[in-house]
Amino acid sequence: MPGAFVVLFILTIVAVIATWFVPAGSYSKLSYIPSSNQLKIEQPGEIDKVPATQEALDNLGVKIDIEQFRSGGITESISIPDTYQRLEQQPANITDIPKSMVQGTIEAVDIMVFIFVLGGLIGVIRASGAFESGLFSLTKKQKGMNFC
Repeated sequence: MPGAFVVLFILTIVAVIATWFVPAGSYSKLSYIPSSNQLKIEQPGEIDKVPATQEALDNLGVKIDIEQFRSGGITESISIPDTYQRLEQQPANITDIPKSMVQGTIEAVDIMVFIFVLGGLIGVIRASGAFESGLFSLTKKQKGMNFC
């Protein structure tokens, strides 16, 4: 059975090959600018700004309450429905693989650090026996109780 890195490398090569066959395209993106209370609409090659009102969202076909943007519930760009456009194909080369692997690692470092810290925390709890002793204590206290 191949290791995890071999599987990831094979999937990366498959993704590079797919750039030659899968058509390129993009949706227009919508984001909120809190400082000016505006919505920014990014289309390939152009950027528009409109007032941040519920009417503007309704006209764009976005079925989200404007308060979700204003309260900070939505902080990233979202896709605008029915705005998909085909773009010019830009297939990747085999030489792009090492560069994209490094770039992907840099972009995902916050997630990797979170997983490492969480794994370390679970390892410390298991090594100290805290989880097992807590479970044993809870079982001992609940002995003979009927919850049904």
